[in-house]
Amino acid sequence: MSDTYNTGMDIPAFLVDLLTRLEGWGAAYGAEVQLAEETVHAMELLEGGGNGVNVVLWFDGDDDTGSDAPESTLHNGKIWIGVTRFAGLARAHFANMIKGDEKRPALLGIIQDLRKFLLAQTFKDGLPESDGRFL
Repeated sequence: MSDTYNTGMDIPAFLVDLLTRLEGWGAAYGAEVQLAEETVHAMELLEGGGNGVNVVLWFDGDDDTGSDAPESTLHNGKIWIGVTRFAGLARAHFANMIKGDEKRPALLGIIQDLRKFLLAQTFKDGLPESDGRFL
C-alpha cells in the first residue's frame, strides 16, 4: 500500500465547473446545457424540445476498482456528455448528422468542436504536486 493518498476531486464542484464551461462553449450554438441526475434522466433531456442543440452532462459513478481497493485510492469517474440537435421537419432522416445548412452546422461538426474544446481543458485533480489534468 502506498503512503500517497488522494481524496479525489470534489465531484459536485467538478460538475458545476464543467457545466459552466459547457454553457460558455454552447452559447455559440444556442445550446441548452443541462445536468442530469442519472442516465435515464439524461436520455429524457437529450430527447429535448425546441429547435436547438441539447447538451446533457451526467455522472455515472466510478469505474470498478475491485473489492480490495480502499476508498482513498484513485478512481476513474465516469462522466458522460450527450449531444443532440433537432433535425427540423423538412430534413431527411439523419441528414443533420453529416450535412449542415445555412443556419446550422452538421451535428457531427458540433460534436467534433465539443471534443476539441473538452480536450483543451485542464482540471484540478486534488494532487498537491500537480497543476491539473486533462480529460
